[in-house]
Amino acid sequence: MNKISLKLLYIYFKQIFSGRFESLKKANEKENKIKSQIRQIGFIILIIYGFGSLLVLWGMISFELFNQLHALQDQTFQINDRILNRFDLASISLTFLLVILGFLNIIITFFSLNFFLNLTSSEEYLLTLPIDDKTLFSSKIINISLTNGFFFIIMAFVQFAIYGVIEKLTFDYYIVFFIHAITINLFASFIGVALSLFLVNIFKFLKNKDLMTYLSIFIFLPILIGYNIAFQKLAQNPSGIMGVFINLLSKNTKIVNIIKIVLSPLFLFINYVVNNIVKEKTILRFLHYIIQVGILFLLYQLILLIFSPIYKKLLLVTNIKKEKTNIKISKNSSLYIERKPFLSLLQKEILSIYREPNYFLNGPFVIILLPIILFITYYFSIKNSSDMNNLALLLVNNKNNLNFIASISIVISFLLGDFSSITSTAISREGKSFAILKTLPIKPKDYIFSKLAHGLIITFIGTLLSLTFIYLFLKINLIIVLLICLISLISSILFHIISLNFDITRPKLSWDNSIIAMKQNFNAVYAIFVGMGYAVLLFFQSKYLLKASSTFLLRYLPSMNDKPYFALITGLVLLLLITFLENLIVYLISISSLEKKFYEIEL
Repeated sequence: MNKISLKLLYIYFKQIFSGRFESLKKANEKENKIKSQIRQIGFIILIIYGFGSLLVLWGMISFELFNQLHALQDQTFQINDRILNRFDLASISLTFLLVILGFLNIIITFFSLNFFLNLTSSEEYLLTLPIDDKTLFSSKIINISLTNGFFFIIMAFVQFAIYGVIEKLTFDYYIVFFIHAITINLFASFIGVALSLFLVNIFKFLKNKDLMTYLSIFIFLPILIGYNIAFQKLAQNPSGIMGVFINLLSKNTKIVNIIKIVLSPLFLFINYVVNNIVKEKTILRFLHYIIQVGILFLLYQLILLIFSPIYKKLLLVTNIKKEKTNIKISKNSSLYIERKPFLSLLQKEILSIYREPNYFLNGPFVIILLPIILFITYYFSIKNSSDMNNLALLLVNNKNNLNFIASISIVISFLLGDFSSITSTAISREGKSFAILKTLPIKPKDYIFSKLAHGLIITFIGTLLSLTFIYLFLKINLIIVLLICLISLISSILFHIISLNFDITRPKLSWDNSIIAMKQNFNAVYAIFVGMGYAVLLFFQSKYLLKASSTFLLRYLPSMNDKPYFALITGLVLLLLITFLENLIVYLISISSLEKKFYEIEL
């Protein structure tokens, strides 16, 4: 790498933390610098917290596995006509875990490479400079490999270090471990870069950033769910992880052999070195890593030679889609069907969420994902737990707990249905186009009502999914579930009005990246805190009204004492009416204030 490559690499690393080329643009005011530093510190803390939790879980899995292998001492196992001791099993398990990390590294590299192929305006400026293809690509491939592989390098070293601590290895082994963690993950990153460029060069539609964002959802969601299921199983029986690993080896002989054939170079590359880590007792083991670094360097040079011109060509490919024209008069005329302004605004609001992946991931996807994770966790773990089943039966069969269960269900469905930042960023998402919107002959009431209606639609989806999980877990009456759904939906009107009021008072309209409108918008944070407080009030109101209605009903109709579900349904109907009146009054009072603030928004 030359000086220009190193300078470009420095710029790319700066971009990771700032989201822009800070070396090309500096803030003039001290206050802006302080705010920028605070945001960067908060962002770093958030990254450390998120990755730290995953790292702890990975460390727990590694510790349980290697601790159980260490306890074998001199015991041996016969698997596929081979006698394996604990060192052989440790070597295979380390290889298996490294292959998992390498596979995830390749997948993430594939999706992140698409991001690197969509340049910002500042990066496009680099294409006008006299920089050759190799120099430009060399800095980019190192940037991609280090940024994507950094966390996997740490994870690989953690599992090696845990093994070293359990086996009480000397310090020089940790140096070997660290070198091995770096080389293996760089190897996976380089393969991922080459594979990604090859596929994108053949299938140009893979360069579409929005398409790849949605595709990543369907790729990573099963991985996330599988990881959650595996951890639930481990939490239930930590001592059985070694038995699970041995059963995988012995019962899936054909699959393991096929994987070995397909990935034979990779298995040979990893397993040979891991065996030397575990068994080699001389300084000669460092020679293996000299060979490994040499292979890595040759792979790097080969990728530079083959893919540098392809990378430069892909940078110049636009994402403009060719629209297909339809000559049928009936279909063309359907584009001009007259409809009410409210319906047009609502359609625009819904389509804007699903056309922009950043809005979808931080909005409807969160609402859909949480209940699905709860359901899958219940199905694979809690459903088979006798303790949880007994607890559910105990709660439902005791009539004194019905009011409490209903109140908690209302709050849970409210929380899972409303925390999507849909209405708290509704105005901010318009961005600079809001100036054009204000010039159109649109009534503020229709505009505001379309925002609230969209929030209620998302709430309804989240509420329905969460109550489906509650129904499957507690097996309560279906009529009660439907009433709880209506109460949660109507209760959310007040929350959406407050959220919209935050955003219409101080909208964040000046932004160049759609992420700023949602993820860097404090209006969403304010709405979340208000929602949490409102959930507490909603719980006590529900509990009090349900208890008061059941007490009143049993006082005048003692025969209802044997029909607790009927008393609960009566209380829920009363709660539904009161909640409807409360939210209707709030809406009628607030709508005029929201209309006034709509006109007061400064562009």
